[in-house]
Amino acid sequence: MSKNILITGASAGLGKATAKHFSQNGYTVYGTSRNPDNQSDTSIQWLALDLAESVSVKKLAQYFIDNNIVIDALINNAGTGLVASVVDTNRKDWQQIFETNLFGPLQLIRLIYPQLKKSKRAAIVNIGSVASEFGLPYRGAYSAVKSALSIATESLALELKSQNMDVYIMHPGDFASNINNNRIVVKDIHPDFQGHHDGIHQLINEHVSDGMNPEILAEKLFFLIHSRPKKFKHTLAPSLQKISAKLKQVLPYSYFQKLLLNHYKLNS
Repeated sequence: MSKNILITGASAGLGKATAKHFSQNGYTVYGTSRNPDNQSDTSIQWLALDLAESVSVKKLAQYFIDNNIVIDALINNAGTGLVASVVDTNRKDWQQIFETNLFGPLQLIRLIYPQLKKSKRAAIVNIGSVASEFGLPYRGAYSAVKSALSIATESLALELKSQNMDVYIMHPGDFASNINNNRIVVKDIHPDFQGHHDGIHQLINEHVSDGMNPEILAEKLFFLIHSRPKKFKHTLAPSLQKISAKLKQVLPYSYFQKLLLNHYKLNS
């Protein structure tokens, strides 16, 4: 009997590659998009979802409850980015990125928990980011929300062990995706930060454009769902990003800070 998996943000980038991989390997894939009627892949069961809207999350969960659909696995992949200094990030910007990247995914887990519990051994994978390991310059909001998601997922993993559910956090590095087109646009950049903001924004776009193949992540996610390793946190990133996370743990912070300042050319 085919197993059911729900993948948010399945219409492009990492989510699209993951949905396709699971579908090709025998899963019934329920994929979400803000525009499900525009999707052409008929191997995916398309459903509407805007994680920033609580009502949208409720409607999605109610669909599975009303149709008594068991969810064997959930991959919370949908999200958005933001590039701006902390000073330039206003309250509305903070609220928007936390609604989409944290509050929405956690609300979805809470509401579809009854359908997950009906599975013999459900799995949840939340997609974090290697950026959660650092307070990256001009990505403070993104680093913060992904760090919050990672910590909440760690708590969730402990809480659901008694319910025979496996929970993982995946920290991808730079993958070729559509996130460059979906970032929250911060307006009114202060002149003090304009030069560095523009330079780092361009650098980030280049890293994503030259990023790893999304199919690599799709294969890793399939491994997590299919094999259920004991390890909770998984990082899939270029070597430099992996090494940077380890260096932060062992170097005095003043030395590590200098490395970041030099890398992002923030000394002037």
